[in-house]
Amino acid sequence: GEPKTLADRARLFINRGATDGYTEDRIRSLVREVAAGADVSDIARVQLRRTHSFVDVAPAVAKAAVAAAERGLERDERPVTIERARTRG
Repeated sequence: GEPKTLADRARLFINRGATDGYTEDRIRSLVREVAAGADVSDIARVQLRRTHSFVDVAPAVAKAAVAAAERGLERDERPVTIERARTRG
């Protein structure tokens, strides 16, 4: 496919971070798992924070991941929140 520019990305907030034992790779795996069929190239950038992460993904992946979380998603017996990040400014 064509290389996707960052302008085509959606930013997701996920309530899992380093203190939850997550790494960038584990966040990527989580996104690919919940947005079934997401390609590695659909996930542009992961910003791992202590308590949460931001992930830049293709719009279709964002839609699927948010929908999956809204249906109810748990890891380690705690709900996983995946939502569109609020833009700053």
